[in-house]
Amino acid sequence: MRTFAVSRIQKITIRNRNFTKPRDFSPETYHAKCCGAFVGTGDHSVIVRFTPTAAAQIQERFWHETPQARELVDGRLELRSHLDSLDEIQRWMKGWAFQRIRSP
Repeated sequence: MRTFAVSRIQKITIRNRNFTKPRDFSPETYHAKCCGAFVGTGDHSVIVRFTPTAAAQIQERFWHETPQARELVDGRLELRSHLDSLDEIQRWMKGWAFQRIRSP
């Protein structure tokens, strides 16, 4: 299975080919523990703490079913999630200077 970002598609070609979706396929199940376009087969528990500076922006960005956010006493935000791949979150975390990865 491949995942595409529709907003990035620049050209399409209609072909005389068919695709039959498997009867037991569920998009919700397939994407339940993925982060972005990367779907894996692992089971990773991720815990990240964000400074108060980043907390408000992070709370606006929940894109995934499993994240649990908890505001800490000092204003930081702790984000916990279970992911099947760490590829996308590793790239995403590099964009946040105001964070500390707690696990894995």
